Amino acid sequence: MADIMHFKSFRMMPASSQKTSRKIFSLLRWMWRVLPEALLILTMASLMVRLTVRDAFVWSAALFYIAPWPVMLLAWPVLGWWRRGKRGALPLAAAGLAVTVAGWMLGPGPPPVRMEGTPGMPVKVMFWNIGHRSSLPAELHELADRFQPDILAVAEAENIRAEERASFVQRHPGYRIESFRDSLQVALRGQATVRPPFRVMAGTRAHLLEIRLAGREEPWTLLLADLPPMPLTPRTDRTDQLRKLAGNGPRTLILGDFNTPYDSCAFDSWRRDFHHGLSQASVTPGPAMWPIGLPLLAIDHVWMSKDLIPLQAWKGTPLGHDHAWQIISIAPVGRP
Repeated sequence: MADIMHFKSFRMMPASSQKTSRKIFSLLRWMWRVLPEALLILTMASLMVRLTVRDAFVWSAALFYIAPWPVMLLAWPVLGWWRRGKRGALPLAAAGLAVTVAGWMLGPGPPPVRMEGTPGMPVKVMFWNIGHRSSLPAELHELADRFQPDILAVAEAENIRAEERASFVQRHPGYRIESFRDSLQVALRGQATVRPPFRVMAGTRAHLLEIRLAGREEPWTLLLADLPPMPLTPRTDRTDQLRKLAGNGPRTLILGDFNTPYDSCAFDSWRRDFHHGLSQASVTPGPAMWPIGLPLLAIDHVWMSKDLIPLQAWKGTPLGHDHAWQIISIAPVGRP
């Protein structure tokens, strides 16, 4: 009956409308036929990029960012089912899946952590992109009470007012807040000296601090960073600039929303010269931080000099947030 009514309504249309409808239906049928092949080409190109140049170039960065390993892992079974009537569809999907798994397992990963010396009293470091909220999330207060982090940094916090910061210090005694005019803010159990402002690439926000944590004599270096989401642009110039600003000294921490995955070309030298909290802690929930709890992109990072050892990591994504929070327990080794 519904088909009859649809046919009658179609016959009642003006001739020009019937012609337009036929064109739309033909276009939709054509798109449905070519879409699997287009997705196959896109998936194969993305796989080749991830296995070779990654995000080193403008043309490859787009493919690198739109197709993280978990997405491609899912894409091959979907393509195998969608193209199942075509010759060789299932063997091709199986081969693509096998290469994807091998590439993911054998790609740039965290090197082993070598602890030389006796670890000192751990320091807990927290970082969270809170998403341009006008007040601090209730979960942040709960995490501060539960974990008592020595360093608590937040990004996209430009809307947090002075009254809100004062309320945080009143509720959590012992913290000192360093607030900047951009999206970054940090609360410390100790004292901080903010280095003079320096020029960074357009869109990048970064602040360098020398800190002395409560109960510790040695100074630490802390670099806070927030990089713009520019998936069509290689990031190596920006990360190299930040690495140079942080320096090569001991007791150095680099925290931030880099909008750059851990396996990016931009972090090739970082993986060699620094430790990474979520990737190298002996107890960790994994490095992925975005989006909304899905294990797709590791774009928020806690990096540290090699004399700092990541011991344990925690993370979580509260309802209504797209970024996960992370807390890293870090042990200093040896004298700075």
